[in-house]
Amino acid sequence: MIDGAERAALAALLVERGLAEPSREIQLELLTGGYRNRVYRWRRASPLSDAVVKVFVESPDNPLFPTLPEHEAGALSLLAGIGLAPEPLAYEIDPRLGHVLVYVMIPGEAWSSGAAAVGRLFRRVHAVDTSAAALGFRHLVVAADHIADEARAILGRADFSALSRQLSRLIDRAVAAAAPIDGPRCLVHTDPGPGNVIVGPDGPRLIDWQCPGMGDPVEDLAGFASPAIQILYEHEPLTAHDIVDLLDGYDEIPTGNESARSATARFAAMAPLFSARTAAYCAYRMSALARSEPKVSARYADALRAEIAHLEG
Repeated sequence: MIDGAERAALAALLVERGLAEPSREIQLELLTGGYRNRVYRWRRASPLSDAVVKVFVESPDNPLFPTLPEHEAGALSLLAGIGLAPEPLAYEIDPRLGHVLVYVMIPGEAWSSGAAAVGRLFRRVHAVDTSAAALGFRHLVVAADHIADEARAILGRADFSALSRQLSRLIDRAVAAAAPIDGPRCLVHTDPGPGNVIVGPDGPRLIDWQCPGMGDPVEDLAGFASPAIQILYEHEPLTAHDIVDLLDGYDEIPTGNESARSATARFAAMAPLFSARTAAYCAYRMSALARSEPKVSARYADALRAEIAHLEG
């Protein structure tokens, strides 16, 4: 079901769920931001804000960024009304369309500058009390040796023996110097690239919560600071000054448990391990997409080179 047929089914679903009036035309504009899932902008009549209608597409197994529709819906429900994420409108499992999530569109543009504001956003996310969550979020690996094992498993999917040896050495070096979490886990976005930070009139918000979990808050800080992640979102890597701003902004908000309070102190020790895992992921994606999507594979190759240079430095 694609294009016209899917739009018609979505319009019918919105009417059935009482989100749209049957007498009014429902304008759904397919957006280009999603990699696999199909995302529509629902242009609603004033004074209502436009909304996003996200249709989840069954995707191949992803070792680092799985597609978890129920978890995204659960995250938006938990974060409703506190200015950190889009406001949810509905989550449905429809026999025609599968998993469908509807939420209010955040006005603004993808992040391009001002890392301190992103640090403040992350700190507020990591301070959220998850005890009221409608579902239990997955537990992310937090022990240094377990993160290293995950990185090695991802690297094992890549088909580059010489590169694998180099990355294995970097993983070993990173795990030896790591200072893992020493308190309770925090809510972690896990995919906080610049394209998932929308900056609007009320400040930055995080979107695309499709793979959240309970983990080490350094994971989000290291993910945003990763040269590879910035490149994959078509940005230049952050400067050293940007990273200082990111961490300083994070520390401006004195909330959260002891894991959040210690995150910036542990950043220098833990970020290389998360960076090594990101490099392994880039190697895997470069290898997996080499034939089917060579342009995307080449972007992962650029990202990998930048991440290795960052780790070697």
